[in-house]
Amino acid sequence: MARPRLLMIDEMSLSLSPILARHIFEMVKQIASTGVRVLLVEQQVHHTMRISNTTYIMEKGHIVMFGPTREIAGNEHVKKAYLGK
Repeated sequence: MARPRLLMIDEMSLSLSPILARHIFEMVKQIASTGVRVLLVEQQVHHTMRISNTTYIMEKGHIVMFGPTREIAGNEHVKKAYLGK
């Protein structure tokens, strides 16, 4: 694929050291900055929300919330359940 328009990644940080995971997240951010759309399924919520524009929250296999990442990050339920605040 010479010029992909979409990159889909599932649990890319699974079993990686924290240092390597941060490096991989930065690489994904760089790829996205070139115009490639990225669909990332990930449990590292803090890292993921730092590089995303839109966030979907799933619980028990269902999307329960979605929107701009800044709005989702400010939601009290998200802070308590996912961000440890």
